[in-house]
Amino acid sequence: MNLLDLCIGLLVQTRKRTAMSYAQDDFYTLITKAAEPHTVLREPVEEGQLPAMPYLLFSMTQGHPGPSHHGRVNEAGIRQVSAHYQAQLQLRCFATDSWNILERVHLALESESLQALSEELNIAVVRAVLSEVEPDQAEQGQAYTRLDLDVLYTASMDDEVHVIEFVEVKGGQPPA
Repeated sequence: MNLLDLCIGLLVQTRKRTAMSYAQDDFYTLITKAAEPHTVLREPVEEGQLPAMPYLLFSMTQGHPGPSHHGRVNEAGIRQVSAHYQAQLQLRCFATDSWNILERVHLALESESLQALSEELNIAVVRAVLSEVEPDQAEQGQAYTRLDLDVLYTASMDDEVHVIEFVEVKGGQPPA
């Protein structure tokens, strides 16, 4: 096999993903820690699955990706590819003191322990907006308070690109 065949083979080889960020799971983990001891459910939730109040409903809308970054190829032929994303989280709290509960959730997100968890998960809360919803706008006739969070996160994966370890050239000098 010559060098050209080897290079073409490497170019057409399917890239293998070995690690990937699961942002929605990461944000859910962060929110459930911030909301303790209250129950947090992911939307969509069927009517019969709703617990007794108080409870919170979590949803996430993913935004547009930012530019990607390609790391250096390591000795094993792996490089990390990463990108930054924007998203919006929405927490709806159904409780008589829903404003206070969501206020505590927001403040818990600013605590030292949850800041460390955010850092570990490669996520950041950029902006929080707390708003009360009137009963006539509420689901099932129950008033709730909503906390909207604008967030950023970094997703990454390992890309197997291979390394050419040795090139052997046979023959004489090329013609001048």
